[in-house]
Amino acid sequence: MNKEKGTKRIIQYIIVFVGLFLGYLILRGSQWQSSLHFHTILEVIATFLAAFVGTIALMNAYDKFLFFIFSLYKLEGECYE
Repeated sequence: MNKEKGTKRIIQYIIVFVGLFLGYLILRGSQWQSSLHFHTILEVIATFLAAFVGTIALMNAYDKFLFFIFSLYKLEGECYE
């Protein structure tokens, strides 16, 4: 089972490497100039993306915290019975 996971992981790394390398080859000659308006739009998108990822991370941490508190409450209740 672990050998299958390892093989799958290696294939994923190769696919990511090939994709990044092809992206480099395609984009290396392009001009990276844009307007102030386009830059502002990209910053707004980056801000919303960061807020979304932060929210998901907080939800994950809070969910683990609530599970821990509920487990302690359940154990405490079993001790009194």
